[in-house]
Amino acid sequence: MVKISQALSASGVIEYHREQYVSNYERYYSESGEAKGIWFGTEAEAFGLEPGSPVSEEHFVRLANGQDPNSGLQLIEWRTRAAGEPRWLREDRAWRAHLEGLISAAIADDREVLREHTGGAKLPKSEVTRQPVTTIARSEREDALLEMHGIARRTFLANLESASGAGAREYLKERGIRLETAREFGLGLAGASGKELVEKLRPYGPELMEASGLFVRRGNEFLDRFRGRLMFPIENSAGETIAFAARKAPDESGPKYINSPETLLYTKGHQLYNFARASEHIAKTRQVVIVEGYLDAIAAHQAGVRNVVAGSGTALTDEQVTLVKERTKSAILNLDSDEAGQFAVERHTLKLLDARLNVRALELPGDPADWILQNGRKEYRKQIREVPPLVSYVADRARSKFDLTDLYGRVDAMKWMIGTLEHVRPQHRAHMAAELEQHLRVPKAKPEKPEREKQPVEHRA
Repeated sequence: MVKISQALSASGVIEYHREQYVSNYERYYSESGEAKGIWFGTEAEAFGLEPGSPVSEEHFVRLANGQDPNSGLQLIEWRTRAAGEPRWLREDRAWRAHLEGLISAAIADDREVLREHTGGAKLPKSEVTRQPVTTIARSEREDALLEMHGIARRTFLANLESASGAGAREYLKERGIRLETAREFGLGLAGASGKELVEKLRPYGPELMEASGLFVRRGNEFLDRFRGRLMFPIENSAGETIAFAARKAPDESGPKYINSPETLLYTKGHQLYNFARASEHIAKTRQVVIVEGYLDAIAAHQAGVRNVVAGSGTALTDEQVTLVKERTKSAILNLDSDEAGQFAVERHTLKLLDARLNVRALELPGDPADWILQNGRKEYRKQIREVPPLVSYVADRARSKFDLTDLYGRVDAMKWMIGTLEHVRPQHRAHMAAELEQHLRVPKAKPEKPEREKQPVEHRA
């Protein structure tokens, strides 16, 4: 791989330090913490690569020979902190954009550096066309949307604590969520009028209002997207509110949850609920607890399990798994105990195993929030500490899914378990297979002893 850090150093443009990072979509680095060069979206598409793919020498040579139609390769160098915890440069977006522009220009202009790191490849005589740096304009728009979501969050929280929020507060109390915990997570209540946020955010203008995802548009009029619902702020990895999930009141009709649409800030499946708050604890405990719902995550956090996140959906995405893997190699799944929840555990398990994480699964009756309310915080922490190895869960699932007293049931169970074992690391498969055999051993019925034939008794005369 081309030593991008050397190229930047040789060009004398700028030096990066361990404290400097780039935004989430640029966050790719080796497990050893070594800096890598990456392709941005347009350049990646030009070569048929995924955004974030490392820059190989072959690709560098192709760029140097003018084979990149976009001809604006941008390279970013960064490093991980000793603790492995990224810290994003969000305070000064304009400065970050300026750095990106400098690096892009340096790579395009410094032909000697390019020659050195492409094995002397011949460079095109024509000047390399520079792409305009648009990050500043994008960042200003992003900042405005973040401000709008911050205003919405504070408005919803004020509603929850007002007289109109009495019903929502009572519901949270019934679910075991204390008011101080609700404040910590920024829970709130959307106003019922449909005009509350419209009036507060109108100064931002119709374009940003539409782009925010906070409104629905009816002709030239805007209405609040969320009305009369319990609001859960969704945060990015830096803890900034970028979207909302809205739960209906227990006595209301309609879908249980309504979520923000995808926006410049929010892409569905790219975040884990409570990740910013849990990140430090995940790294400290070296494991993550994954639950299903927002209230489950809040209840577990309140119970003292601070390394908890929620998937906020039915299936873990690659982006969510990447977030987990950057902090830990161990995951505990504690989803709802109904069939849908346990099916999700099976899917999550395979995905996490494929990512080379150690996985365990905890099955408790009902959902975690209700279980904690009924059994107590101390008992939940005990259950988390004592989660058995994955083989126990797989064996229990096999017993519940198949009739192990029947030959065909045992064959089906074996096929299902083999499908799971295929996702386990090769060096661990034989050991896990042997443990499964021990767990699922069905006692053989003892054959009945045939009755001994009675010998005719000889009667002596």
